[in-house]
Amino acid sequence: MPETTHIPFQHSRSIEDFRGDFAELALFMQRSWAENKSQPLLYTAEFLSSYFSYPGSSFHLAPTLYDGSKLVAFIGGFPRRVRWKGRELRILALSFLTVVTEHKSSGYGIVLWNEALKRARLAGFDGVVNYCVQDETMDNMM
Repeated sequence: MPETTHIPFQHSRSIEDFRGDFAELALFMQRSWAENKSQPLLYTAEFLSSYFSYPGSSFHLAPTLYDGSKLVAFIGGFPRRVRWKGRELRILALSFLTVVTEHKSSGYGIVLWNEALKRARLAGFDGVVNYCVQDETMDNMM
């Protein structure tokens, strides 16, 4: 059963595990990212789904904000192992933070980012690494 967190300022919106609709996610990202200052990146359903084939990946590590059946905001968390100073660490690589056009600057992005951090902590990860498009809004905030 997916974990659900209700957003207090809108009754019909909830943060859930990603539901796995990669075609919808790809279209959602293409529409939103077309507004970026730099050339929009093309993410296909096949490309996005490939990130979830990595060992240890799960939809739970990709908290998603839904309004009923509509995708409103998404962030993907992808487990990785790194060796640093002779010690193996489990990190969560966070990427693809996207908010639907009509809710950009609403605070939903930071809400999802915080949810991803909470889930990483509860899952026992040693840390997170954020991947953002250089010179875009989120890159400047990080």
